[in-house]
Amino acid sequence: MGYTVSKTSPHKNQREPTMSERNQLIQQLKAYRHKSVKRHELVGGQSFTGVILLADESEEETAIEAVEKWLSLYERDDFLKKLGAVEAGHKRHVFKDIPIIASGRAFIPKYYRHTTISHKAKALLYHQVGRRNFSTLCHLMKEGVRVTKPLALLSLYQRGMIHSEVLFTEKIPDGFINYKDLAPTLAVTDAKYRREFLSALAAELISLHHARAYTEDTDKNTFVLKSDDGYSFIFLDFDNVYPWRPPNFKRRAKNLSKFLNIFPDEDVQFMASEYLKLLGKESWGERFTKEIFLRLGRMK
Repeated sequence: MGYTVSKTSPHKNQREPTMSERNQLIQQLKAYRHKSVKRHELVGGQSFTGVILLADESEEETAIEAVEKWLSLYERDDFLKKLGAVEAGHKRHVFKDIPIIASGRAFIPKYYRHTTISHKAKALLYHQVGRRNFSTLCHLMKEGVRVTKPLALLSLYQRGMIHSEVLFTEKIPDGFINYKDLAPTLAVTDAKYRREFLSALAAELISLHHARAYTEDTDKNTFVLKSDDGYSFIFLDFDNVYPWRPPNFKRRAKNLSKFLNIFPDEDVQFMASEYLKLLGKESWGERFTKEIFLRLGRMK
């Protein structure tokens, strides 16, 4: 009790991390100390130990309100049916249709169910998937990357083993559009507007990569808002971030290729150039662009 989030400073180094630094990154996420609230919960007739991790201890009342409203859903047969479908399938689900209102704000719960021995064992060795997502979101916010704002993580334990997790993040503001829905329109606009967007996207990806975050599906989890001031971005869902898998040459190229698959070749070259300028790695030039085209299936 009484723990606060550890202090971190923005990472400005543009070179690739050494093995020693990668080990430090692993320890960094493992060492996050969030204020926690430990309680005994009766959920669906079963007894659990519940631990609530707070992204910001000043939000404790809001977090507890959100958790209590979530747990009250277990009294509804229609909710239990939805939960059963999740547990029988992918084991994780974002309940977009059941926003949790706490302190007058809307939060979206993401549920993780841990059923296998391997899942439970991993939780003892390293953060389980919900905790990884939560800690990564907290880390990225401290690094100045705009992400869905985390409120809290509820972890339920039975007999000392992880049973399930629920991550509460603030609802994305109205007006933001998923990149995958926006891209087809962008790809057929005038080159001037495409380049404006790609320049803004390159800067956001640099910010994300400087914070050492890499996922295989960043493009699917990017939301965009167009305004008079340009483009704003929000990243979400970092279930698959691992501190020992930082962005390197090939991973950076792979990330960019996922965003560029419907853009013409000249735009691919433009964004690769913009990205490398911001990264300070113009020397990668032709080799980096070739790697992107290779991943796009367009051999150059």
